[in-house]
Amino acid sequence: MCGNLGLLLVGDDVPKAVDMLLAMGQVTSMRGAQSFGFVASSQGRMRVHKAVVRKREDIAVNLARAFKRTVGRGVARPLSVCAHLRFATSSKTTRRDAHPHVWLQNVQSKVVTLNPTTQLFTTHWVSRAVVVTHNGDFEAFDLGACFGRASKCVDLSVLRDWLTQRLEAPPPSSGDSIVAAGMLELLFAAGDPWAAARLAFVASESGEAADPAPREVIAATAGILSSTLLRVAHNVASELSYSLNGQLTAETRRRHLSRLADAVAQALCADLKVSNYLAARGSLVDLSAAIAAAAVRGFFEADLRSATRQFLRRAHGSFGLVVASSLAPNSLVVASIKQPMAVGIGPGFVVYGSERAALHVGRHGEALVARRVLSEGEVVWFAPGVKESFPVCAVRMATASTNDDRPFRALTFSSMTTSRDFDMVRDNPLVMPPIRPSAFRGDVVGKDIAEIPSALRKVRDSFRDPDSPNSRAAATLARALFPSDELDRVVDLVVIGAESSLWLAEQWAANVRSAFPKLRIVVASSNKVLASLTAVANDSTCGAQTPGYTVFPSGCSPAEAVRGAVALVVSHSGQTFPSLNASRALKRAGAAVFSVAGLRDTVVASDVIGQSFALGAPHSDHIFSTDTGIRLAEAASLTTVAIHVLLTEILYAVALELRANRRAALSDDDCALVSSDLADLRQLQDECVDTNVAMLCTPTPNHRAGTSPAARRSSSASTDDSASIDLESGAPSSSRPPIYPHDEAVCHGRRWGNHVTEPFLAFLLSVAYVLATVTAGTPCLGAILDAAYDHPGTRVRYAVAFLDAVLYAFFPVVAALALRLVQRRVLLARFGKRTVLVLDVPQVHQCVVAFAQKLFGLSYGLNGIEVAGFNPSDHAVHRCLHRVVRGTLVALGVPDGRLRALIDSECAAFLTASQIKSIENWGVGPELVTIGHHTYSPAMVDGAIIFDAFKRPAFLSEVAHGTGTKEVALPSKPFPRSPSSAASPSALLLAAQSASFSASKKQAARPSVLRQTSTSDARRVAFLERPSDKDVASSTQRTIIGGSGEKGNSPRSLDDVLKSLTVVETLYEGRIATLERQIAFYVFFHTIAKRASTALWPFFGFDTWRSQAGTRVATTPSPTSPATEMSDPLPQQAVRVERVTTLTDFQDRQSAHNEGSHLALGDFFHVERDRRAYDTLTADDDSDPGLDLSAHDAAFWHAGPIPEVSTPNDDVKPDVNLVYHDETLDAP
Repeated sequence: MCGNLGLLLVGDDVPKAVDMLLAMGQVTSMRGAQSFGFVASSQGRMRVHKAVVRKREDIAVNLARAFKRTVGRGVARPLSVCAHLRFATSSKTTRRDAHPHVWLQNVQSKVVTLNPTTQLFTTHWVSRAVVVTHNGDFEAFDLGACFGRASKCVDLSVLRDWLTQRLEAPPPSSGDSIVAAGMLELLFAAGDPWAAARLAFVASESGEAADPAPREVIAATAGILSSTLLRVAHNVASELSYSLNGQLTAETRRRHLSRLADAVAQALCADLKVSNYLAARGSLVDLSAAIAAAAVRGFFEADLRSATRQFLRRAHGSFGLVVASSLAPNSLVVASIKQPMAVGIGPGFVVYGSERAALHVGRHGEALVARRVLSEGEVVWFAPGVKESFPVCAVRMATASTNDDRPFRALTFSSMTTSRDFDMVRDNPLVMPPIRPSAFRGDVVGKDIAEIPSALRKVRDSFRDPDSPNSRAAATLARALFPSDELDRVVDLVVIGAESSLWLAEQWAANVRSAFPKLRIVVASSNKVLASLTAVANDSTCGAQTPGYTVFPSGCSPAEAVRGAVALVVSHSGQTFPSLNASRALKRAGAAVFSVAGLRDTVVASDVIGQSFALGAPHSDHIFSTDTGIRLAEAASLTTVAIHVLLTEILYAVALELRANRRAALSDDDCALVSSDLADLRQLQDECVDTNVAMLCTPTPNHRAGTSPAARRSSSASTDDSASIDLESGAPSSSRPPIYPHDEAVCHGRRWGNHVTEPFLAFLLSVAYVLATVTAGTPCLGAILDAAYDHPGTRVRYAVAFLDAVLYAFFPVVAALALRLVQRRVLLARFGKRTVLVLDVPQVHQCVVAFAQKLFGLSYGLNGIEVAGFNPSDHAVHRCLHRVVRGTLVALGVPDGRLRALIDSECAAFLTASQIKSIENWGVGPELVTIGHHTYSPAMVDGAIIFDAFKRPAFLSEVAHGTGTKEVALPSKPFPRSPSSAASPSALLLAAQSASFSASKKQAARPSVLRQTSTSDARRVAFLERPSDKDVASSTQRTIIGGSGEKGNSPRSLDDVLKSLTVVETLYEGRIATLERQIAFYVFFHTIAKRASTALWPFFGFDTWRSQAGTRVATTPSPTSPATEMSDPLPQQAVRVERVTTLTDFQDRQSAHNEGSHLALGDFFHVERDRRAYDTLTADDDSDPGLDLSAHDAAFWHAGPIPEVSTPNDDVKPDVNLVYHDETLDAP
């Protein structure tokens, strides 16, 4: 769970690197925020910096500050920065294990470069380094196949020991990424005779257990290779160097390399140390020829990007990999295997990141011209170049894949409007818009809550347009769920998600079952689905089925169960690792995958569904989007409710599609909702989105003026003691001004915020008291005694001193009691950190608990809370009664029991609350606040957030039809309401017994609505009475939900009406009322957290939008490796990634000519440091190697003396100064 980010600046008129890193770091921090590091290269210097951040520090701010302090401003171009944000997985969070990783450090190496003046090869001492940042998990490596032997996979512990012997140094850190750095150190040999010789001997080993070649043998071979290169003629040296850019034919190049290899082999046979070593291993001639050929090809072919590609083809795991080297100035290689990675280009800069959003944030996001999202197994290289070949910025770029053998291909960008190699960003509706950094400052959670009304309206409106992408996707989903031809499938719909997305999916799946009884639905965690589809029954499991098999119906394998099914992947980010890999597994198994995300520009959309992001590409009809974009807040509020509304609209759209296109063949088992029911639900949904949500998220004008909700309720009650019913709207017709639920949520939230901040304030008061009295030298009571009496007695003085000691010991309690008196709170509640219990349906309590816990993720021990959630209709009593103490805070979400289908749920909620409230000590129990629509509140309730300002139309189950037309005045009291004001059960029974339905439209009765403030038990008894069993005519009062009796053109019986109404009421609770309570909970807990985080600012404040972990996107391979294949793959599954063949084949492929397929040799021979030095060479640089050149053309070899190695000047790049800045910011 890490994130890569970086940049290459080649122009002067570009955003500042510090600002770019800050903006990119703020987005990438959603992948983890425990430690960071970067390597910056400019002006012949490579600087490495690592740090661990403290708990409450912002990692993006620390990254920018460290860069500014280490590198400074105004750095000359080109400038490259490779940064990494880490969340520890394979090792602890330490500076040593932070990225970037370098295996060999502080070592000089003699490289061979092309002197631009003489056009001859020359030697130069430089620092050599291979720097790696890695996001993902490195699990194993096929050592045998990598070096042309039989396949032999080894785990990291074996590979680490093997590399320690070959590199002659232990790894400087633990974990898996340092092993990847070691393998790349070994495989990267271009331009370095020592590295090329070392690689050649490793490739010649007989097996993994073989002993490595002695150091003196490798040094002798490197010296021979270096001396041979120095004798190459200037025309051949120039051709070999620039042939890598395609200026030499493949045959000529092969002939040149063959001559070099023959000369090196001849020298190896003549060298005593090397010949003795090779002769002991086998045929001297054959081994020397093989070693020479491998060394020459490694010197010319094993460049950085080729080494990266070779490594990835034999590595097992997931890789978002970035590689840089001191021998390749400002050249970067980025690669992607089962981890996202994207590269963006703009005027004068190139940026890359694990998060696509990191490319679109800040000033560089506004200037971004195009981007390339790396496909599975793709390797992309870029380095400074000339603007003529790449107009948007002066860089060179090339790409290759680990899935095939084709060499690197140059990427082109010839137009600012179109490109075949890049997705254009500007004016592209498929690509996410630029992100403003201001969204990441201030009260981030509060901003999200304030945007909820507009965001939900946008989601709702996207389904009203039949040509919108969401509407077309809904129609496609309906056809897939209910095909015209019956399909032989075990499961119709598989819904997956993780954490909040899963909880939203579970609620939606339950509602879909109510609306479409015939559908066979499986809803499960992405991890469980991934485990079931990738589990392997082998000897170690004795062929037993894993627990994941219980996700799908028995009688067939999981892969068979999902074949032909519709899979809906719910993930706001669209790249949560379990959901991403589970969707891949579902697609391989033959399921039709649909995506629900916060935007269309996601990894699931591109990698699984196949959405193209090229300018002008069509929208995929398998993608649903809320268009809420990237949200930095770890406490999810806007994202969850937006997905909830989108899922609601999907349900409505599928039902409407069925009713519109399959009316004749549709049965009640296919769709339990008729057209009038859908119209009623749409009416309720519109009222919720257009009006109710705004009342939940914004305060009323009176609230801004400082009038509390309780005071306004009291003033309203004094002028209006009764409330009548408006029969046109079905809502109370009282003239009392509505009280926004937002006001009540804020009022009660501030009160609970005082509970939360009490321990810290009491502690600070105690500290102040101790400091003041001890400094003054006089305790409080002693000072009073001295002031009251001139000469108090000894006993009195001792007694007062004892009381002063008691006061010192218990002053925090005294301070807390004083705070409670001032704030008018319960005095005898338990002191210390409060426990908060959230009771509501699973979706609400799970989302709210996660929201509250993340709000307090950075709180201190004395101003935090413990939060737990339970379902009052299920397990709440068994799981929370033992946690109740004096002062426990209980927030109860209450279903609207005025509806027939919800009365049992309301009774269960209040019964659970009553049992919790019954636990008392010293006459004090828990504090209970309810959240709901109904004004009824039992006497045990200490506070209520009531949605009585909502003008919800009345339901048919609330209406008693008679013959009169007079409005019924019903008693209404402000909160708190007493049960004595409730209508009696007998009155309700009488009203229920007298209810009848008129069959005549002309004589349709005006309804009176049962909105009495009555006990839930009384209403429950009333609903048990069955109304008159008469046919129901179509109601003329369309504002009455369920009042229409039509089913096609025929009237419905009372049984049909009540049955259909039950489904409508259930869907209202699951899709609308639940949403409104959830938003109210968000506002309530945000107020608590805001008060707790700002009451002691700036000394003990904390951010509420993030936690110490900082993860919003889970990118670990839970519960199985991403490389694991399905146990029973289908024929249409994706082709496996071919990692590597043999070293010889690899070198032969690389020697083939392809325009733009290789780097110029000069790119590898100057700039920064290296790690491995060979101390002495067998032959001096200025001596004749003793080669017999008679068999070669005279033009191939330089006839004059070997040129002296010059001091650094303008022609030869100077040595790179490698600087390490190791810093730890761990708290003491």
